[in-house]
Amino acid sequence: MSKTKKSVRSNASARRMRKPWPRLGQIAFVIAAALMLFFLFYGTTPTIDNFTTGYIGVYMQTNADGAFVLIPAPDAGASTAGVEQGDILLAIDGIPLADEVEDPTELLAGHVGDPVTITVLKADGREATYTIPRSQEYAEQLTSVGLTADGMARYFVIVSGILGLLFAVLGTVVLFRRPTDWMFVAAGFVLLLFPYSLGATSMAAKGADLAGISWLYSIIRTIGLYLSAYLLLVYPTGKEEPDWVNWIVVLMIIWTVPYCIALEVEEFIPAIWMNGIWVAFFLVGLILLFVRYRNFADDERQAARPAIGATLALMVLLLAAYLLNLFLPDDIFTGGQWAWYYMIAEAVVDAARLALGVTLVLALRKLE
Repeated sequence: MSKTKKSVRSNASARRMRKPWPRLGQIAFVIAAALMLFFLFYGTTPTIDNFTTGYIGVYMQTNADGAFVLIPAPDAGASTAGVEQGDILLAIDGIPLADEVEDPTELLAGHVGDPVTITVLKADGREATYTIPRSQEYAEQLTSVGLTADGMARYFVIVSGILGLLFAVLGTVVLFRRPTDWMFVAAGFVLLLFPYSLGATSMAAKGADLAGISWLYSIIRTIGLYLSAYLLLVYPTGKEEPDWVNWIVVLMIIWTVPYCIALEVEEFIPAIWMNGIWVAFFLVGLILLFVRYRNFADDERQAARPAIGATLALMVLLLAAYLLNLFLPDDIFTGGQWAWYYMIAEAVVDAARLALGVTLVLALRKLE
């Protein structure tokens, strides 16, 4: 028997799960898939609203009497209309502010381009009324390049929804193809949770928040990140080698706790640390995969080669997109050209994510 066939059979046998774990894994997968798809679709309309919600550009604070004092942002709709710092908000669209109104911010917000009328008390004691279009400049910029706030919102929602559905299908195919092989089970969960773990489906996060169980979404999302990094560390042999890999796994488990908390508690950990530490884990896993590659059997090389290439390409693309957004000059786009840039960039990055998912599915088939 060749070395390749021996390697395939020995690794597959070592990865076999005992009963009842395969059945429990399938049940957990179905529950996770149902939850993520529920979050995905439950947050669809609010996500559209979030994209298309316009503002007049004012901040508010309460004075000693509990009145709402306006602070207009420079060059925004409110300041352009004539609202001055220190004006006291009296009414919105002709409706006087009741004493029980704690925060009228939501009343001031509305659909992009729609006007809102506010009545304020000026410093000299007179009342003034202003009718201000919400996010007028934003709406005009989109119109200048043939877009609308609604159209752009639907684009991002559709792209995110399709990505979530496709990864759910890929994960289902992998897990139920070899439900007794723990590597296939882990890969199935990774594929299911991959777009959520990377924050590629913002409407799922919104849906979880609306359902009041964002903490559960954060836990599942963190599990997806952990399994993704772990799979990279042991792929395709399923072995934690060399021995110090065990310490990396322990560190990842420890790190998931503060990371999960940080997803729910703002400013618990700076975002740059949250993302940077996960990137470090993935880089270690990718480097280790390179090092182990030279000792792989032929079948393992065939399975690892495309996975290495796709993972490296995705990480380079994500890094390039991050640096581009960070250092892109503010004046490089005129009018609403920035909207087309973000729409095209989203499509390219999502295509790369999907390519990685498909590559993993094809690579796993070589381990059967």
